Amino acid sequence: MRPPRELLHLTYTMTTPTAALRRFAARALAHLTTALVSSLALALLATVAPAQSANTATITGRVQNQAANLSLENARVTVAGTTREAFTDAFGEYRLAGLTPGNVTLTVFSTGLIPQTTTLAVPAGTTAQRDFALVPTGLAPAATAADGTVKLDSFVVGAARETNAATIAINE
Repeated sequence: MRPPRELLHLTYTMTTPTAALRRFAARALAHLTTALVSSLALALLATVAPAQSANTATITGRVQNQAANLSLENARVTVAGTTREAFTDAFGEYRLAGLTPGNVTLTVFSTGLIPQTTTLAVPAGTTAQRDFALVPTGLAPAATAADGTVKLDSFVVGAARETNAATIAINE
């Protein structure tokens, strides 16, 4: 059984090679326009970025725990006199970009370790490298008197006894 003549005519007119070619050309033109606009935007960014970086400086580096010789994650690196700060990643690395060239004072802090502060000169348009090795607070050198005696910090020894019956029952 054949379909009615109207359906054959409708199907034929929708799938003519000319209509398919027009649809293909319209899609290709849309993709070509998108690619051209993207390329122009990237070219514009490439010419603007070097001009901006010539007036700024960048500092990168790594922060480690000196006693354990391990990278420190989430150590805070701050630039003195500004609100700029960076936190180290899982490898202990940090990056501070867009800094004002000249002498830059950095402070590195991580809980349980002695903070370090250093000043370095960073010329415009360059990247300076500065690594830090933080020392645990318990390993800091003790104050030594002139006669060679070492003065230790004060400490408290404390103990508490659990008298709560529920706590004692849980721990048995």
